[in-house]
Amino acid sequence: MRILALDPSSVAVGYCLGDDRADLPEMSGVFKPKGKPPERLRQIWVWLRAVVLENNPDMISYEEPAGHHGNFRTDRLLANVTGIIMAIAFEAKIWDLIRVYPMQVKATKCSKDNLIYAARIAGKLEVDGDEADAVGVWLAATAKTRELRMQGRIK
Repeated sequence: MRILALDPSSVAVGYCLGDDRADLPEMSGVFKPKGKPPERLRQIWVWLRAVVLENNPDMISYEEPAGHHGNFRTDRLLANVTGIIMAIAFEAKIWDLIRVYPMQVKATKCSKDNLIYAARIAGKLEVDGDEADAVGVWLAATAKTRELRMQGRIK
């Protein structure tokens, strides 16, 4: 099962794509939209739609924004990005969405806290924090799908 994992934000979207039975992802990186918030949201929509159409993932996983970020504007923008993820998933008939929480990402040891480990998993010399978190989301999602497979809930 190919999983597209996302670390969503309105200023940088970390992404990681790979098979849930693989040890390493196929690709990872960061998309950084430019401009004011409405333009960045539009760019995220266009970019993510293209990634989904080109790579045909079976499942999308994303890090659920946790808590209150200190201002309502940031929280609304994060909610908009999450809505974009869901809309594009449903448009592509991807019904399996896995929400991953920040503590689950930290538990993978592949997050902003450990960029060296994240880079090793991504097969790169270095990654930034958003990419590291996306790799952590992918690892957490693969662990979840393996658990569901063992329970016979997915193939």
